[in-house]
Amino acid sequence: MTRCLHIFSKLDRGGAELRTLEFIKRNSGLAKFDILLLSGEAGALDEEFKKFGILYYKRLSLRNVFWCFLHLRQENYRIVHSHVLFSSALFMFLAYIAGVPKRIAHIRSSNVFQGNWLKVAKDHLLRKALIVFSTHIICITRTVAIKCFGINWIEYRSLIVLHNAYEFIPQPKCLTQEGHFCISHIGRFNIAKNQDFVASIFKQILTEKGRFARLYFVGRLDKDIYPRVVSKFIHSQFAANVTFTNEISNVGEYIIKSDLIIFPSRWEGLGGVIIEAISHGKPVLTSNLEVFQELAAELKGIHCLNIEEPVSKWVEKIYELIGLFKNNTSLSIELQESFLNSSFTIEQHDKTLKDLYK
Repeated sequence: MTRCLHIFSKLDRGGAELRTLEFIKRNSGLAKFDILLLSGEAGALDEEFKKFGILYYKRLSLRNVFWCFLHLRQENYRIVHSHVLFSSALFMFLAYIAGVPKRIAHIRSSNVFQGNWLKVAKDHLLRKALIVFSTHIICITRTVAIKCFGINWIEYRSLIVLHNAYEFIPQPKCLTQEGHFCISHIGRFNIAKNQDFVASIFKQILTEKGRFARLYFVGRLDKDIYPRVVSKFIHSQFAANVTFTNEISNVGEYIIKSDLIIFPSRWEGLGGVIIEAISHGKPVLTSNLEVFQELAAELKGIHCLNIEEPVSKWVEKIYELIGLFKNNTSLSIELQESFLNSSFTIEQHDKTLKDLYK
């Protein structure tokens, strides 16, 4: 059987890990899928991935780099598929000298060329190596391709844009009581997801709408931002209307019972929750990042607003969208149809990736 080695830092419930796991489940007969984990640490999805191959926990070091080269030579891998941004260049080089025919670097973030001059210089060097030693480079959006490889990215023959895929599962509509509404923010607690700003928005909504609003934070809780966000609601008489839910396997249940998803990220590679929301027929209010504008050009129901706008402007827009979409079945169907006609479907994604694996 064909052998494929995927490379991650850690198998947590991130977009890259979940989308890869779903692809492997759908195409388990395509290859034996082993995983190299560069953090050396166990993650939430380890047991799921172990069903399809071997997991190697190898913290990045000179010794383990040599181990990786020998392992690639000895185990006769046909495919190496790396998901660690520009650091993938090292593994593309090792796979090249080990004679691996298919060397795929999967780029899901545009968080590069930032920091001091040394970090920027290193990123330029790694990008050059990535182009030289990869047989294929996958970027999840055109925005990521431009940020990482420049405005003329299309000139690189090995580079393609392949969006993450999401399954369309018809769900019973969850109609909320007239006059009441539910809003969800879905994403792990970190600076990029901007939960402090979300909390300010929710706080004003509670002040104005009180018992009529139900607000959900869904995602892995941390020890810094989470306590700060919780403290903003402690003294509200409607604090019980704000729910915090730690990492879960199925965010769809929260999307279904929400009237609106809010996603004011500071930066983002894609924002898969946005696409999932549209597939369920739910509108989304996002920040005006380029990647979100790219999604909005293809999918209906995505509304972008600058995070520099005051909280009152965001709250006003939330009321407007809920008034427009709440319990409106025809608009919900329009959103779902735009998803079904988009490039985010499983059929299109899997065909392209399987062709690369041949």
